Amino acid sequence: MPAKPLKLRKDLDVLDVLLARRDAGTRAGEHDDGHKVAVVVGGGGMRGGSTGGMVLALEEAGLSDCFDVAYGSSSGAFIAAAMIHRRGSAASKVFMDDMSSPEFIDLKRLWKRSPVMSLDHLLDEILTHSKPIDWDAALAHPVPLHVVVTDAETLQPVDLGVLSTRERWRQAFRATSAVPGFAGGAIEIDGRPYIDGSVSEPLPAMRAVRDGATHVLALIAWSEERLLARKRSFYSLCERRALNQVVRGLGGMAQGRLHYARELTALRTVAARVYAMANPVSTGVKSLTRDLPKLERDAALGYVTAQAALYRSITDDHERRTP
Repeated sequence: MPAKPLKLRKDLDVLDVLLARRDAGTRAGEHDDGHKVAVVVGGGGMRGGSTGGMVLALEEAGLSDCFDVAYGSSSGAFIAAAMIHRRGSAASKVFMDDMSSPEFIDLKRLWKRSPVMSLDHLLDEILTHSKPIDWDAALAHPVPLHVVVTDAETLQPVDLGVLSTRERWRQAFRATSAVPGFAGGAIEIDGRPYIDGSVSEPLPAMRAVRDGATHVLALIAWSEERLLARKRSFYSLCERRALNQVVRGLGGMAQGRLHYARELTALRTVAARVYAMANPVSTGVKSLTRDLPKLERDAALGYVTAQAALYRSITDDHERRTP
């Protein structure tokens, strides 16, 4: 039987609070409205162009300083950082300009038994020269960023906590991007080996709720069209087991939609207000896509999706809203 599309929770109260904070003119770290507002950005490899487009639209709407905390997993960690650090333009372009290049991702390297994805190029070239991160500004920023990784031994998600040094930031970004089988081995931090956060927790939205967030804006790299509300089938369990026999953790990556479905279903039951934002339809972008027209459409659609949500928040009759 065909799977039914997963219904996302879209509580416009989240956007209302952000817009009210913008209009009040309060700065990041100084909001006193009694709310704790989190931006959560999910992972999805090259699908992150869609969330990058969303971040650009939200930034242009003046919402960068309106969050109290940020969470990100895998490529979502970079996009979450861009949201709070006013790097929306870089977030919307980095997948097209830089991450689609063979210097970063090249499937031909599989035959040479070398990493398909170059984390050295990501950290030392893209995030240092092409789309540089101001590490000092990141350290001084009042809004904390929680980067989620996966413990390579237990395959459990881990929040790396406070990123208090430049090297800690670089380690966190490297670890949450260490896709098993494609980006080399695990990254060791404080004596523990870590791999890509998407293996265990691609969308750390429930983590934000458990940490006390009253309002959560979840930016989702997968399109609504592709997100499926279905239980694991016998086939999917076999697929996961087979892939894990090839590379430990790879099976978890292949089950990304199920991880998302579980998280988004749980978000429909919590008291916190939640707006889950995703492109309505798929543009065909997958985790390793390098097709520039597809990547451009994905980012453009993400931009329009966020704009449409903000427009609805401003114009809709509050009494007729349904989360």
